[in-house]
Amino acid sequence: VTRVVQLTKSGGAERREPLYTDGPRLYYQSTGPLAADWQLRQVLLNGNEDTPADIPAERFRIRGLSPDDTEFLALSNDEQSTVWTIPVANGSPHRIGNLVANDIAWSHDGGWFAYAQGSHLFLAKSDGTSSRSLATMPDASGKIDHVRWSPDDRQIRFTLIAPTFERGTLALWEVRADGRNLRELRFWPGDQMECCGEWTRDGRYFVFSSRREGITNLWALEEKSDWWRRANRDPV
Repeated sequence: VTRVVQLTKSGGAERREPLYTDGPRLYYQSTGPLAADWQLRQVLLNGNEDTPADIPAERFRIRGLSPDDTEFLALSNDEQSTVWTIPVANGSPHRIGNLVANDIAWSHDGGWFAYAQGSHLFLAKSDGTSSRSLATMPDASGKIDHVRWSPDDRQIRFTLIAPTFERGTLALWEVRADGRNLRELRFWPGDQMECCGEWTRDGRYFVFSSRREGITNLWALEEKSDWWRRANRDPV
């Protein structure tokens, strides 16, 4: 990282909500003291235009973009937390089967959803059918959040939020898309406070947040390297 550029001036970006981009635009969720203040906003990355997106944001929480960047993936903003798609350029929301989730992610090939219900991770086709269990966390009180597919769709990583977790409250986990090799990603001894990881689009790095001694930093884990050298397996 050689330069940091401020994109918005409103001060309304909700820090707990993910960011999404289709290339020319960045989407972020803005909030205020009332439920009606929720907005999905879009910023042009080659300018300073910051405008609301044309979706009923007070009804939905955006959880991703379709692989072709034409639809938002969303969860209803109510106790049911049903799964929907919403066209980026106008159009009516469309419910996806009978899926219910507290977080969800679209595979890069567009064929599958990985979604969480409490401490359980599931896989379903993108039309909402053929749902099956993918992984169950050993701590039943934990909650899976921030589900992400690797760029090759072979792995899924997520954050476990667990108030009773004996080593902390936030931890990164991964599982293969076939349900094998469920494991925690541990980089340092002591309580785990790592979360919210994202792969770079080329799959070379996995970037995540870590809170240590009261300070939150971004860290990068090298996933792939050039052919003439071995990847550095320690986060930087």
